[in-house]
Amino acid sequence: MSGRGQRGATLIELMISLVIGLLVVLVASSLFVATKRTNRVQSDSALLQETGRYVLESLGRELRMAGYRDYTAGVSFTSAAPPLSMSNGTGLNGSDELTVRYYGSNAAGGGPDSGVLDCLGNPVAANVLSVNRYFVATDASTGEPALQCESSSAPGAPVVLVTGVESLQILYGEDTDSDGAPNRYAPAGLVNPDRVISAVVSAVIRGERFTDPAGGTTVFNHFGVAYAPGGVPPGTDTGAVFDPPDDQRPRRMFQFTVGLRNRIG
Repeated sequence: MSGRGQRGATLIELMISLVIGLLVVLVASSLFVATKRTNRVQSDSALLQETGRYVLESLGRELRMAGYRDYTAGVSFTSAAPPLSMSNGTGLNGSDELTVRYYGSNAAGGGPDSGVLDCLGNPVAANVLSVNRYFVATDASTGEPALQCESSSAPGAPVVLVTGVESLQILYGEDTDSDGAPNRYAPAGLVNPDRVISAVVSAVIRGERFTDPAGGTTVFNHFGVAYAPGGVPPGTDTGAVFDPPDDQRPRRMFQFTVGLRNRIG
């Protein structure tokens, strides 16, 4: 009788196969986790960029509209309701507050022509004064910091414009010699609102997810060391330096300068 040889894998071969399989799974899992983390970081970066762009565009448009009126409508501004009102450090994290006033415009047949909109997107007619107050506060529905607006078209009902705005600071360019150029930049309370012709707006935006291991460790000096040497804000503008909590959220600071075109020239 002839014997038959054993068939199949030995225990050693089986163990080697298991180790190789585990290594393949480990590599694939690591690649998946790394890809997912990269996608989250990219998504958060895009969200920060989009939020920053929205804040700059919205406030830039409002500041350029400050003081606008249709001269043919026979309307004007008063000392009680000037084109621009502002306060320093009254919002969340010492954020500044801004109120902008302007009139709308009429279509040829009467009524608003939608050429001028308030912060809620409502058209404003030429003989109607639009008052829009911008401030940073916690959104009650999400618990997130947010840029909000209250308009005269819906008094007492602030609307969240965009979440993620954690700190908002504004310096105003004051023309002290009436030559059409700002002589100095200072916060609200230290400038004459009637002489303000430009503004520097700075905002710190934070992401929604905890994707930045270093998030919260950066201290944001809104207007630089010339304004706040050593990262110490001046006593008249304590919100100019923002030290966020160490919560691993990504953050970016956005800044722009805008001229109040209805005050220039």
